[in-house]
Formats: sequence, structure tokens, C-alpha cells
Amino acid sequence: MNMLSNIKKNLQQIFIAALFSLLAVFGRTAPDVILVLDVTGSTGALLPNWQAKIVTDFIMPFNLATSGTRFALVSHRDFPYSPYGGSSDYGYRVETPLDTDTTNLITALNALSSSGGGDAPESQLEALRQAISGSGLDLNGDGDYLDKGDIKPKLLGINPSTPQVLIFHFTYPLSFHNYPAIEANYPFSGVVNHPADVNAVKSAIDAICPVTTVDVYDAGGFKRVQAGCMLYTLIPTALKMLNSDGTLYKSESLIDQQTGKLLNLKPYALATNPAEELAEYTGGAVLSVGSSLEGLAEVVEAVVEDTRICSEGRVPVELPTGIYCIEAFSSK
Repeated sequence: MNMLSNIKKNLQQIFIAALFSLLAVFGRTAPDVILVLDVTGSTGALLPNWQAKIVTDFIMPFNLATSGTRFALVSHRDFPYSPYGGSSDYGYRVETPLDTDTTNLITALNALSSSGGGDAPESQLEALRQAISGSGLDLNGDGDYLDKGDIKPKLLGINPSTPQVLIFHFTYPLSFHNYPAIEANYPFSGVVNHPADVNAVKSAIDAICPVTTVDVYDAGGFKRVQAGCMLYTLIPTALKMLNSDGTLYKSESLIDQQTGKLLNLKPYALATNPAEELAEYTGGAVLSVGSSLEGLAEVVEAVVEDTRICSEGRVPVELPTGIYCIEAFSSK
């Protein structure tokens, strides 16, 4: 009996190893997750909360749902030109590229400090463009990336075969430079290559991880799952929304307590802003995580469930004929 049990266990391990080999050959099915942190004075007070919750409330929900998820961390303040930012500020910086091992990410997050930002709007749109494209920004157009405020090209390692790239941007207030239009003198008079506006972010998405759908065979039938970049803006305060009669709508939660899925709040948006525009463009959302990040785990778990490729207990395998969800095997 023990011999049969050992044979069964060995066959399961061989099968699992073979599946991972297929994944390496035919593509990835786990998502890429990029965390973009605004570390200016507006949100920096919550940096210790991020450092305390990053593993339990952000990383673990993804790893429990799908093995092989890769995580990256980037940060931004604003460009180091008065009145937009201080001398030590920066428009965008890569802390750690995409990797399944989050050790370096946690170390980099713990080393971050918050300050600066100057005026209320920040370089959020440029940070998003760089996180997606890694194209760099030569502000004065002199052919290098060595001048004050320049951003050197650096890729995070987004894989074209990754079905989903989930971008979480923590920032507040929802006031972005170059929205709704390019500011001629931002970040300085005579700038040649302007920081991104919302259309530049959309162009980066279209080029690197266009929003589309993929067919997945799961539990006896095909279903259609959204793929590409999805942008979720996380804010530390309650959203202001309107009821259909024009009165202010108040919600303690952005999660449907019956289904566990994200509520569709687009019809109730109080005003258009770049975060909402990009959420609508990518199928993401603007979500409140609470004034001390007390709602972070609930929001992340809801996003994980909302973007899940396979039903619970099944794992995705990408083959030349498409993505198939199979029963997960226990190694016990």
C-alpha cells in the first residue's frame, strides 16, 4: 500500500514538474503585479503602514491564489524643480524589477523615505508611463539622461506572454500634472520632452500590454477573461460619489458583501479625474484602502478574485491551443 502511495506521489510530482516546464516553453499564466508608490508628503505618512502590511495584505493574497506571481516596486515624488518639487525629489525611480522572490522588494520598501512633492499635483502620469514602458525621459532633449530630473530608461521586465499586468498606484489627492492638458512649463520653462499626459500613458499600455480578452477553458467550458494592463488607483480616503438622484453616496466598503467582488462604481463618480479615466480604459478601479490602510487586504483580495483566470482549486496552464485550467495537485 505504501509503495502504491509513493508511486502515486512521485507521478504527481513528475506531472507538476512537467506542467511548469510547459509554462516555461509556452508562456506565463500568473500575473505581473507592479506597485507604484507616491512617497511625497501627501501620502508619505502611510509609508510605515505599507512596510508593515506589504507581505500579509498585498503579496500573500496573490501567492495564495496563483503560484509564480511576479512583483515589482517603483516610487515617485515629483520633478526637482520649484515649485513642483524639492531638490532631492524625482519623477520616477525603479526600486525592484519584476521577480517572484520578494526579498529585495521588501528590503527596498523598508529603505524608502517620504518627503517633498511641492504643489498638490505630482508626476503620477509619468511614473505610470515609465512603469509600463521603461522608455526613460530626456527632459531637455540633449540626447542623454544625465541632466537634472531626467529618467534613465529601465525596464521592469514585463513579459509579453503574461496575460495580466496588474498595476496598483497608491497616491492622493487625485490631482495629476499634465491633466487635463500638457502644462507648457512643467517641470521647467523650455522643456523639450514633456512628462506624460493621460494619452501618453494610454499609448504605453497599447504598445506594451494592450487591454484585450483571452479564452480560458475552465471546469467544462470556455470563458472569456480580461487580459493586458489593468490599473487600480489606491487612495487613503473615502471616495466621494453621487446617488442617481444627485445626493452624496456614502459607502463603508467598495466590496459587494454577497459576492465578494468589486462594486461597479463608475456610474456614481463625482467627477472625472485621470485615475478614473485610466481605470475605465483598462478595466481597473479607483479604490479606497482606508486612512491607515486598514482596507488594503480586503481590496487586494477582491482584485485577486475579480481577475482570477481559473476557478478556485484549479491552476492555469498555457498550451499552444490556449489556456486550460486543471485541478491543482497536492504534494502531500
